[in-house]
Amino acid sequence: MRFFILALLCAAAFSSCHKNTKEHKHSTEQHSGHEHSHDQSHQNNADHLSPEQAAEQALFQEVMAIHDSIMPEMGTIMKYKRQLKKENDSLSALSGTKSQTTILNKKIRLLDSADKAMMHWMHAFDSKKTVNHPHEEIMKYLNGEKEKIQQVKKLMEESIRKAKKKD
Repeated sequence: MRFFILALLCAAAFSSCHKNTKEHKHSTEQHSGHEHSHDQSHQNNADHLSPEQAAEQALFQEVMAIHDSIMPEMGTIMKYKRQLKKENDSLSALSGTKSQTTILNKKIRLLDSADKAMMHWMHAFDSKKTVNHPHEEIMKYLNGEKEKIQQVKKLMEESIRKAKKKD
């Protein structure tokens, strides 16, 4: 009986994945590859895009490349937050100077700010605004998102640089 249930679940999962793959491929072809995926079909469809669609796809990929380049730094931010909090707790327990704890707290707040900025950008980014809209709207949206993610990148890099710095 367990085997039958397991086989049924596996078949359902496979069927669902296969259906999603077909839908994704159709969506990719229909919508110029705006889905954030590193699927090879994006490259294969590039020859069939209008100049406007190619520009949209290139800008979308540029925005995602910025995101993808800084996303691994979220772990670095978390590491420094833990490290600085531990250091701050030790200083507080040892009656460290107020200026030392103030500096640590500023670094922690900057790391928190960078973390929240990235989380906000990721939750606010709406890939649906990159399809089925006029070209000008799509480009305006993506250029705005590019500017936002560049600001997030700058904030993340600054927070990490300051966290590393020994004052």
